[in-house]
Amino acid sequence: MNSEFEIFARRLKKARNHAQLTQQQFASKLGIPLGAYATYESLTVKTHRNPNFTMLVKIAVLLGTATDYLLGKDTWEKHL
Repeated sequence: MNSEFEIFARRLKKARNHAQLTQQQFASKLGIPLGAYATYESLTVKTHRNPNFTMLVKIAVLLGTATDYLLGKDTWEKHL
């Protein structure tokens, strides 16, 4: 079973790839350093960080998806 952070990290990466953006490109759109963004997609407990609420909403808007999808609360892929 995937933990909540793994679900978020995997769905974030999937949505970013669907948008055809590299981590660097997306980090730039978010206005954060690549290293900070990379922690959101990390599948390692030691290095993973969750974005704050404001950043989560910004991520969802820029990727054209729903926060519920990213958080694993909605599995319907219409959000991509």
